[in-house]
Amino acid sequence: MKKTVAIVLSAILLIVAIPFSTVFAGEGAAFTVGEVSGERGQEVVVPITVSNNPGIVSFRLLIGYDSDVLELVACERPAFNEGDGVGSSKDYTDNPYYITWVDTLNGNNTANGTVANLTFKIKAGAPLGDSAVTVTFDPDDVYDANYDNVAFAAENGNVTVTAPTIVRDGWVLESDGWKYYKNDVAQTGWLFVNNTWYFLKDDGVMVTGWQYIGNTWYYMNEGGAMTTGWQYIGGAYYYLNESGAMQTGWLQLGDTWYYLYEGGSMATGWQYIGGTYYYLAESGAMQTGWLQLGGTWYYLSAGGGMVTGWQYIGNTYYYFAASGAMHTGWLQLGNTWYYMHPGGAMATGWVRLDGTYYYLNDSGAMHTGWLQLGNTWYYMHPGGAMATGTVNLGGNVYHFDGSGAWIP
Repeated sequence: MKKTVAIVLSAILLIVAIPFSTVFAGEGAAFTVGEVSGERGQEVVVPITVSNNPGIVSFRLLIGYDSDVLELVACERPAFNEGDGVGSSKDYTDNPYYITWVDTLNGNNTANGTVANLTFKIKAGAPLGDSAVTVTFDPDDVYDANYDNVAFAAENGNVTVTAPTIVRDGWVLESDGWKYYKNDVAQTGWLFVNNTWYFLKDDGVMVTGWQYIGNTWYYMNEGGAMTTGWQYIGGAYYYLNESGAMQTGWLQLGDTWYYLYEGGSMATGWQYIGGTYYYLAESGAMQTGWLQLGGTWYYLSAGGGMVTGWQYIGNTYYYFAASGAMHTGWLQLGNTWYYMHPGGAMATGWVRLDGTYYYLNDSGAMHTGWLQLGNTWYYMHPGGAMATGTVNLGGNVYHFDGSGAWIP
């Protein structure tokens, strides 16, 4: 019918000698298949659109595709879905699949937009790459209200089958190091995983070794785990508290004290801290009480400080040099002599040394000159030795028995 009308109109136009073409070209008018991508097993929606529409009342489009790659599962008609001839293939397995629209009652439709949305499922065995989805039509099926053909271009599209997207979760080793992902998002900063703390830089890379974070030093082992407690690193011991922070200065663990240098390493041996000497064993434990190093004895107070000078220990006086070494033997302080036993205790009373008797009073000072003990007199030479036998003192002769007692 449409062709008959067109022939009659052509004859009339020839008679009146007016140049006229029965095919009207819409400038840039096109039916276009969209381009989408997806993975095997996924569903994708391919839009069929019309653009630069000069005005039509009919079209019938044929959509072709590769059945080995794609399976058509749905067709939606968001536009051009009303009229006296709207339809499409009844069976989604039809290939090509047709889409028809005719509306001769409402004049030319100049709308642009989506003619149909075709939902394809990408088959499991589909090869990677582009799979064409084509649109074709018979020019006689695209015409306007005057039943004149309207020229449209047909622009094919495709479905690009892509490799599966791997959603990263957990630890992933990448070229720049280990990263931790949650739902494909690389984590940064502190991370607590399986009861262990880790630290990830701004780029997500896990750190190891010494790390200065927020004005605090931490140590992460080779596996990135934050360490706590004693750690032997580079030939020295360090202590990291429960939060992982490196400790410095005095540290008490139970009943034991330790000292950590400013750099964190554990101190051993003699340490001069705050004007006082302390001694820390190889284990780092601060020593208290008696300490023997080599052949020398030292005494460290309950607070660990090395003592010097006179010290009253266990009901006995001891004397320690400026070096802290316990003194033994004769000791001169100013003009006074004292005698310290081999064990360091200050002597009092009678002391026999190399066959000679000396007397040290209650203060430990060696006595010289006349000495009365009870009803008995003794004479102690200027060097402290007890006199025996006959002694001339200031021109006077005195006699002393073998015990040193003066014989009047």
